Amino acid sequence: MRVCRRRLLCGWLVLCGWVLSASAMATVEEAVEVLARGEVLSEAQRSELEADADGLFLLGWLHQQGRYGVEGDASRAQDYFLRAAAAGSADVLYYCWQRCLPSSEALERQVAAAASRDHPAALYLHAQALSAQGRQAQADDALLAAARLRFAPALEQLYVEHFLDWSAQRRDYADAEAKLRRCADEGLVVCYYLLGSFFERHRHHDEALEAYQVLALADPELFQRYLFADQLQVLAERQPLKTMSLVRARAAMELIRHPATEFDRLARFQFCADEASYTCAVRLSAADPACLPPLLELAARQAFRASPGYGACLAKGNTTE
Repeated sequence: MRVCRRRLLCGWLVLCGWVLSASAMATVEEAVEVLARGEVLSEAQRSELEADADGLFLLGWLHQQGRYGVEGDASRAQDYFLRAAAAGSADVLYYCWQRCLPSSEALERQVAAAASRDHPAALYLHAQALSAQGRQAQADDALLAAARLRFAPALEQLYVEHFLDWSAQRRDYADAEAKLRRCADEGLVVCYYLLGSFFERHRHHDEALEAYQVLALADPELFQRYLFADQLQVLAERQPLKTMSLVRARAAMELIRHPATEFDRLARFQFCADEASYTCAVRLSAADPACLPPLLELAARQAFRASPGYGACLAKGNTTE
């Protein structure tokens, strides 16, 4: 496990009982502390980060987002991402897969190598690659291995397959709804899509619209992949006048008051607990990916969101600096 996943945010964010000396190397932990304080990385710190795969990933992300005093530069971001992948970062492979890194045999070999080391995200990506090659048995094994390591996308894929098989047996409405709500309570975002589809099929348009609104806030990418604006418009038109604001407010509160979960796409909305508003949920959904370093684990993510640097970044919205 890499250095940034051990005792991240020691110092400003977590009381570790020790302080790094001024002459210490600018590790990823130190760099994240700088960002948390709302300060800008020095050239020396940036140079030190280039010696580490996770540091290269962090630099690529900063240039991609154009935040924390770093100029947005897609070309430099991709260069850092490629170097991070070549240096062995499985996290950057998942973050950039088929988006900011071109697909290649070399990248697929790196994914397979990381999967052999039981990296959850790499196992999930390897499962997709094996499935595309028609090697379904091996793909299923890799997917199950990722799910056993509690990797959310793998769990979601398996749950969708399970629910479709389960519901094909003409299940009772109440049993199906309860099953989907338990899944959503566990923190699997895709279950809000299944809930919306379930309610829509049974003509419970208000509940369907609310579930889709939750999905839109929790995972905009997943929402846009499976739903269309005109589909929501049809549902909205079937509601009494002036109720859309109420539906959005209920969706926001569903997320803000969601039971504790290990999955950050839902857990992050605890940030809005004090404000408890749709406005806060929308702001968080839009700007969080650009303000939260992607290397952090759940506890460190929650701590970073309490920092001045994150607050200043979030206040800028989803535009680049």
